Amino acid sequence: MTQSSSPEPNHYWPSWPPPEIPSILSLARRGLRRQRPLGPGMALYILSPVVAELCLGSTPAFNYIFFGWMLSLMYGGGAILIREAAVRWGKGWPTILTLGIAYAIAEEGIAVRTFFDRTAPVLKPLGDYGWAGGANWVWITNLSLYHAVISISIPIFLVMLAYPARRNEPWVSDRWLRRAAVGFIGIELFWLLVYQRPVDGRLIVASLAVIAALVALARVLPATLGAGPLAGRAPSPRRVAVVAFAATVGVFAMDWTKGFGLPAAGAVAAMLAISAVAGLWFLRGSRRAGWTDRQRYALAAGIFVFLPVLSPLMELSGIRFQIVVGIVTGWLIVRQWRRLRAREAAASAEADDAVSVGSEATAA
Repeated sequence: MTQSSSPEPNHYWPSWPPPEIPSILSLARRGLRRQRPLGPGMALYILSPVVAELCLGSTPAFNYIFFGWMLSLMYGGGAILIREAAVRWGKGWPTILTLGIAYAIAEEGIAVRTFFDRTAPVLKPLGDYGWAGGANWVWITNLSLYHAVISISIPIFLVMLAYPARRNEPWVSDRWLRRAAVGFIGIELFWLLVYQRPVDGRLIVASLAVIAALVALARVLPATLGAGPLAGRAPSPRRVAVVAFAATVGVFAMDWTKGFGLPAAGAVAAMLAISAVAGLWFLRGSRRAGWTDRQRYALAAGIFVFLPVLSPLMELSGIRFQIVVGIVTGWLIVRQWRRLRAREAAASAEADDAVSVGSEATAA
């Protein structure tokens, strides 16, 4: 279709009287057509706090209406900074996960200081369990894994699936990246200065040092792990989802049950062991033939589905409308799975057609 060289008029009709006065509906449709589509950077900025806070119930649905913008500054800004750093450094998931742990320390160790605050309401169920050197190491381990995987990595992956053509390129300009950094640092300083907690300042300094070390490590990590492909077929998407869900339940259970009676060091070791064994299994599976976006999505969904499964318990605990959030989240997980399956089926059919046409041309 050719485009006119004349500039588009800035009104709805070129002369008066107009031949036909457009209806309100037609004007609305025209306005919607002129809106720019939501880009992957903004999608990540919005999605990260929804996954991390709203779906878990940490911020109830009603409160999210008023405080979602603040959570986007922290979660969305952090996710954008991490994803853009990994892409612009030429890195991959090892870097994203490492920076995700640094994000956890920035939020829970510096901004709200739950890592070190014995009076924090979220730590009341643990009581004296897990404390050593002024820090709760059971909570640190649990929340570091939660933020690195669920708050940061899963939103990044879901946006990559939604924008497959842009999964390997930057999602925001340098200007917007600077804005995300200013927003993230600003909200960190706001919480640090306004939200006063009984925490030793040396622990804040130590948190900053650990964050700096993790950023330096993330900068030199390889883009991928593993030397090359392995023999055999990749595990099925269903099996990947089951293993991911079981590992997630195991990690959270170590926190909620105080390690099933284990000493705190044993609970920390168990969480790390579960994560390491499951991660190695996924890594080996990803190096086998047949590992596609369906397995990748099954990995993310198997972890993430833990949140809507918890929604009835959250509702019973007093978090209103959480079961509605859980139902909507579960429906979206299934819907995306069906769309991904249809996408792969269409791609497979196109490949078969291309092979068939090539065979016919060769025969002719």
